[in-house]
Amino acid sequence: TVATQRSYLRAANLHGRSKKQLESAESRQELMRTCALTGSALNHPQQKADAPTQAIVACPYGHLYLKEEAVLALMRRRSSSTDEDAANVAELGSHIRGLKDLYDVRFSPGCTCPITGLDLSSGSQPCFVIVPNKVKKKSKNKEATSGGAVEGVNVLSEKAIKQMGVDSLQEEYGPFEERNLVRLAPPADMMEKIKEDLQNRRREEQAKKSDKKSKRKVHSSGNNGVDNAKKVKTHATSTKTASTSSIVSNHHHNSAASIARATVASAVGKDSVLSSLFMKESTLTEKEKKDKLMMTNGR
Repeated sequence: TVATQRSYLRAANLHGRSKKQLESAESRQELMRTCALTGSALNHPQQKADAPTQAIVACPYGHLYLKEEAVLALMRRRSSSTDEDAANVAELGSHIRGLKDLYDVRFSPGCTCPITGLDLSSGSQPCFVIVPNKVKKKSKNKEATSGGAVEGVNVLSEKAIKQMGVDSLQEEYGPFEERNLVRLAPPADMMEKIKEDLQNRRREEQAKKSDKKSKRKVHSSGNNGVDNAKKVKTHATSTKTASTSSIVSNHHHNSAASIARATVASAVGKDSVLSSLFMKESTLTEKEKKDKLMMTNGR
């Protein structure tokens, strides 16, 4: 009887695990296998032979969602009225601001770690989704993820990450930073730290954005000063050019007048009649003037 009772106690305690631990394990298993939004089962790759593979995403808290359902929830949030805002934000959680806070999750076949082979579907093995760094495409100036993790499996067990090291995983799964790894189905006692770390990262991101905006404003202000200086210089150059043109024009005008005066003087000098008309005091006698006039008329 005593042995039976002991056996019963061992079975009830599951090798020393408390009821709280059992509930925690069941909770993690549920988080790993169901959509946190709808409660629908997540069909992991090859977990069920006849089940189609569905796109899965994770939030910064490590909760898993059917991607289609999460996108629909975001659309409802955007199109909701003021009265519905609170309910729609609570549907996904305020920590999910948009699609940028939903990370694609790609398990290896059988939902195992590709390095250690550990089963990840039960939630008993800590695992992380690798969130690749963002890089900017030069052609379109848009951010896009790049690296091995974008094309293939991006969920690894904690054991694999520790064994291989973050640097060794960069070639196949990077580029990524250790701080951006998202723990999937974390235990309740880790949530407080996860939330705190997320808030710190977002504050840093906001500070960087504000710093960039300030630098752009300073740069823009500096350019305006340069532009104004260019305008002043251009105006001065234009004024100088106009002044020079005026001087050249006056010079040409004076030259033309001088030539005209020289031509008239030459003609007057050759013709005594004209010379007598333009001269203030004539040196000819009256008889000579009459003879000159008759000779001119005779022509």
